Amino acid sequence: PQLAATTPRLQAESAILSRMQLRELASYVPEAAGMRNWILKYQMSRDGASLSTLLHRLEASPDTEGPERRHSYLSCLIVIEDTWGYVFGGYIDGPMRRAASYYGNGKCFVFRSRPRLEIFRWTGKNELLVLSNDDMLAMGGGGRGFAFQLDNELDTGVSNASETYGNAQLSSSEFFHCLNLEVWTFEEPSLLL
Repeated sequence: PQLAATTPRLQAESAILSRMQLRELASYVPEAAGMRNWILKYQMSRDGASLSTLLHRLEASPDTEGPERRHSYLSCLIVIEDTWGYVFGGYIDGPMRRAASYYGNGKCFVFRSRPRLEIFRWTGKNELLVLSNDDMLAMGGGGRGFAFQLDNELDTGVSNASETYGNAQLSSSEFFHCLNLEVWTFEEPSLLL
């Protein structure tokens, strides 16, 4: 079921998805996120192909320390395009972070947008929702493997059916090359610079 019928307020244009495709995808993110400004926090064609750079751009402001250290965004959307034009990704309900183990909650989901939009929500079978560290970015696990996983250079990846999301393979083939990647964050208007 769709959660929010909203027109995303985009701070930039996507190089992967049209406004119509983003609008359709926005209808599946929780309303609290979908009603905020969509900020293109990371774009591989603009920022370079590096997982370290991606994670750095999504980290909390360095001028806040300890328990007060907060992110300016509530959640994020990962959009991947492989070399065969397949577009897929995932929604993370909460900030993306460097972590030694899986994190996330039941609002996270993965999707495939071409040839038609398909949303795969958390099945409750395991808690292998999101894993991001200096070596990989992945969502899902169990079953045949990750829903999707990218290496630290954001160049090659793998996609399989996962127990976490009950998804089919999302990419053009099990092993794929990443052509472009974007990470959108959902932020309050007052937090824009």
